[in-house]
Amino acid sequence: GSVLAPDRPLWEALLNGWIVPFLVFNWTIGWIIYLHHTHPQVPWWDDAGEWKASRPPIVATLHVRLPQPLHAISNSIMDHNAHHATPHIPLYRLARAQASLRQRLAAIRYYRLTPLVYLRIVDTCKLYDSTTRRWCDFAGRPSGPVCSTDG
Repeated sequence: GSVLAPDRPLWEALLNGWIVPFLVFNWTIGWIIYLHHTHPQVPWWDDAGEWKASRPPIVATLHVRLPQPLHAISNSIMDHNAHHATPHIPLYRLARAQASLRQRLAAIRYYRLTPLVYLRIVDTCKLYDSTTRRWCDFAGRPSGPVCSTDG
């Protein structure tokens, strides 16, 4: 920091050049992962064998369309089913792979993200009860439908 901005103190260079970008990146990735895997219709598992048998790339992830300009700058990262089905696919081919996957598999869940949709997801998906296969509120009362795990 002192090489690029010798008139600034070291703490300011660390804060603005490392700590703030690191925190913003972690918050953004956490939000993206939440959007990919949390929805009233998305099941979670507590048994790894059951999880593997249920086609998790299809039933446990979502295809989310972000509002503009976020969609334009997201590099198709929200085309998440294709990423889970073929993790090595590059981002620039993800949209085409996702479109192909959606044509072949009706089980893919899709939604357009709006502030209202996001608030509904956050309100519904607090705790997941793997016994009843549904989302619950913090008191344990069901807050969403029974989730299908058969994809």
